[in-house]
Amino acid sequence: MPTRIVLEGPRLEPLLEQVHDEYGDRAKIVSANKVRTGGLAGFFAKQHFELSVELGEDGAAEDPAGTLLDLVDAREDLFEGGEPEPAAAPHVAAPHVAAPHVAAPTVAPVRGEGRTVTPLAIPMLAAPKDQAAPVPPRASVMSTSGAAFADVMAGLQSDLANARRLDEPVRRYENAPNGARPKPPTLAGNPLAADLAALGVPAELAARARGDEPYQAALTALADLPAAPVPPDRPGDVFVVIGELAPALHTAQWAARTLRLDPTQVLLAGPTTAGTPIHPTRRISGPPDAEKRARRMHRGDVPSIVVIDAPLGVEASWTEAVCTALDATAIWATVDATRKPGDTANHLRSLGRVDALAVYSADICADPGTVLALPAPIALLDGAVANPHEWAALLSRRLTEHRAAPAGRSGRETTWR
Repeated sequence: MPTRIVLEGPRLEPLLEQVHDEYGDRAKIVSANKVRTGGLAGFFAKQHFELSVELGEDGAAEDPAGTLLDLVDAREDLFEGGEPEPAAAPHVAAPHVAAPHVAAPTVAPVRGEGRTVTPLAIPMLAAPKDQAAPVPPRASVMSTSGAAFADVMAGLQSDLANARRLDEPVRRYENAPNGARPKPPTLAGNPLAADLAALGVPAELAARARGDEPYQAALTALADLPAAPVPPDRPGDVFVVIGELAPALHTAQWAARTLRLDPTQVLLAGPTTAGTPIHPTRRISGPPDAEKRARRMHRGDVPSIVVIDAPLGVEASWTEAVCTALDATAIWATVDATRKPGDTANHLRSLGRVDALAVYSADICADPGTVLALPAPIALLDGAVANPHEWAALLSRRLTEHRAAPAGRSGRETTWR
């Protein structure tokens, strides 16, 4: 005849271990309750757990042992204001149980004589021999006053911040410690900083401007920009330039001179080579052709340069497929500074991977600093390496022009060097 015993203790996990260690497969858990005694109006009560176990004959269990994880997870009742339990003990094997499922009745806590008993649900512990025990759905249990709750909230806030940043241009200058985003700076009392912001320079950079002279103010504002990227120069590297044909070809020719390569060896992926200095035999017709040529390029003794004719507004999937087929070492995109930054940023995202930007028409743009907020670092600025001195020269000219004739606009054409 089965014998029923009741085990008591301050924590549920040691009771479960005791059942497993002392009774093994003879044990069948009948119920588990959390009992509170004493206290005033529900506060300062002492609590312990009562585990009711029915003991049968050795080998009475018919099904293999399941897991007590779900029972351990049911150890706390938040809505009664209980304190968080200590960290759970390592998982232990469950005692064998005869019944496939035993659960405490879903009733309200029983109160009386200074004693409150809260039944704890016991999920399914046993499973068919060839099938793992399913995990029943249940509500997560966590105290809002505990450290675990704070960790979860911090993680959720971090995920939300990351999701929001995906919808914003990635700014190179956001390097606040511990991932904290900087507070919006104030430009009050710094006229040159305000003028730089009017030229499109992000406020976080413009606020760093110091001095009364335009060039020096612009130089201090952008002094901490990271070094401009450079084209890959190892044998077998494949350097890809994407964009409108004319500026993309200018960027490729600049790269050829920088790497001391023959400009006539540049390849073009596009519908035609007409109107370009590229021989028709060096045209890449599409992804299959790009993959075939890439095998030879990656075995070459020098880097290779490929231009992809992909102006703004053209379907980007073909461009991305060509880049993938080429297995490009580095991918740059050309950017017209006079276009709306939002349109440009969307176009760059549609291209997939973009490692750096070659900006053109910045010298005739009303607000050339807006390109600093685009989602890739800037390598070239109107054909020159985009270092702080080049930016300071451009912005100081514009500051001088704005002060002399606020409504005026430079009429100089872009010069490629």
